[in-house]
Amino acid sequence: MRPNDYGKGYFCIKKEKIYYLLMVILFLIILEGGLRVINLVIPSEQPEHRIDIQNQLSVYSDKSWSEDYWREFYSLTRRFAPYLTWRRNEYQGEYINIDSEGIRETWHTQSNDRDAEKIFMFGGSTMWGTGARDNYTIPSFVSKKLHNAEYEYEIINYGESGYSITQEVVQLSLLLKQGNIPSYVIFYDGVNDISSSYQNGKAGLFGSLDSIRNKIYPQSSSAVTVKRPFYIDAIQDAKKMMAKWSVTYRTLANIKANVFGKQSDKELEEIFTDKYSKEHIIALAEETVLDYKNNIAFVKALSGVYGFEHIFIWQPNLFSTSPLTPEELSYKEWDKEYEQMVDFYRMVYDLIEVEDIPNFYNLASIFNEKESTVFIDWCHITEEANEVIADEIYSILLQVMNSNLKDLDL
Repeated sequence: MRPNDYGKGYFCIKKEKIYYLLMVILFLIILEGGLRVINLVIPSEQPEHRIDIQNQLSVYSDKSWSEDYWREFYSLTRRFAPYLTWRRNEYQGEYINIDSEGIRETWHTQSNDRDAEKIFMFGGSTMWGTGARDNYTIPSFVSKKLHNAEYEYEIINYGESGYSITQEVVQLSLLLKQGNIPSYVIFYDGVNDISSSYQNGKAGLFGSLDSIRNKIYPQSSSAVTVKRPFYIDAIQDAKKMMAKWSVTYRTLANIKANVFGKQSDKELEEIFTDKYSKEHIIALAEETVLDYKNNIAFVKALSGVYGFEHIFIWQPNLFSTSPLTPEELSYKEWDKEYEQMVDFYRMVYDLIEVEDIPNFYNLASIFNEKESTVFIDWCHITEEANEVIADEIYSILLQVMNSNLKDLDL
């Protein structure tokens, strides 16, 4: 073979590789374009599947608004909020409306006086109103009851999904610093404070701490940071970019999740499976109650400076309620799977029950002896149950108001 033949052979092989590479690139371009078209024409099945699950609950079977409500709910997004970590984005819907500050709309009269005294209501997703329309959240029911009794107050729902009492106290501090001073503040907590303690192994932190921290600072962790090769971060950055811009990448990731298990399921298992010794779990329960009491003490100190009244409500959940309907019992299938976490909830609830805390009201057993389903999962409740909670809060609020009037008379 002549020398030129080697060159020609090499050139042919190289040309063939370039050809196949171009074919692969062309295929990926066509695939990406096709998936984008499909994505526009056919909505994602995941939210629809979740909507179907919610609609199957008996409490929504006769609600014509249910499907549209859950479609709005699952379309909500979040943004970063300084000092608070997250807050929902602005949204306008038929049943869910959120302003530019991330605050959900609360029922008020058309002639509502914006100069009226304010009542701030803080809490997690149960206060925000998961499963309920704007006018049927706990704050909206309290607002209606005050109006019907001819009290002129503006109720503001500062509830947000996942918030623990520490985040709520931080938000109150920010509002006070801005000169936004209420007459009354009401906190409705328990569930998120306990779950975040169990998840983090320490009280006073917000939920999903490691997940959020790793998104902001991928190399940080609660353990010692290990120096990694530069290309590891480059690969992670490339993955983030692909996840954001490539439908093909997201589709393949979803296929992988369905075949090998979703990351969220792994995170849930990591959060809730048994992972503490008996001694640690007892100490953690005591620490959780102490952290809650410390937040109350801090709010009391703020109230002395800014002149507002404060009320603290401990919320019910599935594990604090008995008896349960057959439908509610079906939610408890994971009770056995995450036995330690459930025991931890009950342990904290038992500890808080014997505490003597000023301005603290325990509603953990408010749904005992009920006859119908009030829970739509292990902690969220129906619109009708929201009104039951609002009735109690309204009664407590009147007691505090009347007590203040007596003090003035003295």
